[in-house]
Amino acid sequence: MALSVVGLTTSGQTRSSNEEYKFGSIDFAGRYIAALSDGDYTSTDINGKLPRTSERATDKLSIIPLPLDGLKKPAAQINVSNTAKTSTSPLATSPDGKTVFIVETLGQAKGALNVKQIPSVNKLTAIDLSDLGLPKVTDTIQLGQNPKSVSVNPNGDLLAIPTQIGQKITFVPVQNNQFGVPKSWTIGIQADCKAGSEITHIEWHPNGRYIAAVMQARNQVVFYKVQRNHADIKLVAWGKPVEVGSKPFSGKFTPNGRFFITNNAQVLSTQKQPKGTLSVIQLAKEKNISSNAKHQIVSTAVADSPKGMAISADSDLVATVNKLVSSYPENTKGFSQNFSISLFKLDSQTGHLSKVAEQSAQGILSKGIEFDAAGDHLAIAVSDYFKPKKTGAIEIWRVARSPKFGLERTNQIIDVGKGTHAVVVW
Repeated sequence: MALSVVGLTTSGQTRSSNEEYKFGSIDFAGRYIAALSDGDYTSTDINGKLPRTSERATDKLSIIPLPLDGLKKPAAQINVSNTAKTSTSPLATSPDGKTVFIVETLGQAKGALNVKQIPSVNKLTAIDLSDLGLPKVTDTIQLGQNPKSVSVNPNGDLLAIPTQIGQKITFVPVQNNQFGVPKSWTIGIQADCKAGSEITHIEWHPNGRYIAAVMQARNQVVFYKVQRNHADIKLVAWGKPVEVGSKPFSGKFTPNGRFFITNNAQVLSTQKQPKGTLSVIQLAKEKNISSNAKHQIVSTAVADSPKGMAISADSDLVATVNKLVSSYPENTKGFSQNFSISLFKLDSQTGHLSKVAEQSAQGILSKGIEFDAAGDHLAIAVSDYFKPKKTGAIEIWRVARSPKFGLERTNQIIDVGKGTHAVVVW
């Protein structure tokens, strides 16, 4: 579809904040976009303090049906308590798209004055999306401590969640939007003294036989083979842990199942612009004995503090949304009111990753990003804006492929409330 475009932004170009974006209709492919908003996120991530009670926003799940057709507001919202600050991937969809699952670590702030005073809730929630205009909670259960991410197996009947401060992997059966009895497996690796030193993120392999566990403080990814016999679940190490870049935030398998890619945010510095990396791990052949499996890094690329990452359905593009230094107080040296997006070309055979475009835009604490079903657009979660008003949004960006790669911001900015931090597309 040809777009009528005024003033596109592509790699290497800049635009003043007062310019408008004028696009025609946007063919964002899929059935819906779902987004999570944590009403306390914008303040707590910048300075650790909570906003005044009168300024706190309600946590929400927003549903945006497709096609967009110029939509500026979500079609439906449901109040669902959720946590941005301690989560990596708190939102996941079932394979049929009819259910979303949300894990929450911290509860509502209520009378708390800072993050340390917010009570832990450690909760898993299922929300039925059979009717996009009427989302409804169907089940909620308590989990072990600090469930930072949730991943659904390809069959849609088993969730994997890191719990007990990353020392356990909890599997939760699910059927007809109802949870079964959780089963936990201890990882058997000695805990460090550092906070968050164990599993911070989990992902299922597309074939459903393996999982990847990201261990942030160890700068490692550990792969496990999942052996399941009805209700009995056992994990067997699939090869040795793989060393990746500093502070891997999360990771994803490519849809073709050949690679696992981590977005390594590194430690932010107030003295200079932060730098992070992406690490591409080529997976061992499945025919090998698990103990002999050899995974190896085949490519590394630079990105600026990549807190969110997406891979296109055909495994040929990777995109990251980068916080830059927008998470610092405004008087910090190097503070930016912008986030940035990086686009990488991925060789689906060799795993070689090369940056092909990068662009920045006004907005802070960006963390969530997803391709549409066709790989031609991106949905990006922006937690807050300095201008024209403070709110959170899902921005739609176009991925240009010809005559060269580029990133184009559209006028499709959907107001979903303060603290927007996670997004999925189905």
